[in-house]
Amino acid sequence: MIAADASMSGPTDPQRIVAASSGSRTTAAILRLMPETLRGVDPDRLERSCNQRRDSIRFGTGTLGLERAEVYLSTCAFEPHRHDTYTIGITRAGVQTFRYRGTRRVSLPGQLVILHPDETHDGAAGTDEGFGYRALYLAPELVRRTRRFRTAVRRRSCPDADRGDPTCGFPSH
Repeated sequence: MIAADASMSGPTDPQRIVAASSGSRTTAAILRLMPETLRGVDPDRLERSCNQRRDSIRFGTGTLGLERAEVYLSTCAFEPHRHDTYTIGITRAGVQTFRYRGTRRVSLPGQLVILHPDETHDGAAGTDEGFGYRALYLAPELVRRTRRFRTAVRRRSCPDADRGDPTCGFPSH
């Protein structure tokens, strides 16, 4: 899913989360580091802890080839990393910024983000208020199977679909 291993990037930057290639140990690897990397209280500014959410990463139960996560970050950020899966995320709160395909991008509440497998990206809050998102991680095989199923249904329901018959209701590509 997100990472097989996660670690802090070094003693000079304790607020960064490093995620590596995907694997089944994702939850354990990230949660093992959360006490050190996901701090929600700034001792010099205790009042912030009363009105600001704590950073968190929660993983939901999934099924074969499908996993889900709910993330809220304000003081932490993700270092550049990649997933073995397609990632479909929706920003739920705040301003999410991330670098993807060489461009800095911004996602606002209600906006959908789709990342392809094996493409490096990072992630951080675009404002001091932080950001939250929910994500589904889809195995590429699920996407391939869905596409094959759609093609088979199209061919069975409309034999002329491959020739671009507009009455079939499916695009010809």
